[in-house]
Amino acid sequence: MSALRPIPSEVCRGAIKAVQEGGWTRGDDLMLDAAAMHIMGFQASDEAIEHARAYLRPALEALRQEAE
Repeated sequence: MSALRPIPSEVCRGAIKAVQEGGWTRGDDLMLDAAAMHIMGFQASDEAIEHARAYLRPALEALRQEAE
């Protein structure tokens, strides 16, 4: 398996917004998983999903702070 690369915050924000605009209502953990699959692909390994979530969570928190 190739090394996983850092994910830019713009990509994370875009994935989160895409999931939210799709009408996501099932909680943060599943939303982050959906956004991770949006970035990494729907057949991504658990390791890849966890890698993406590490970048997605801070992006989600930043988006929420901006909305306040």
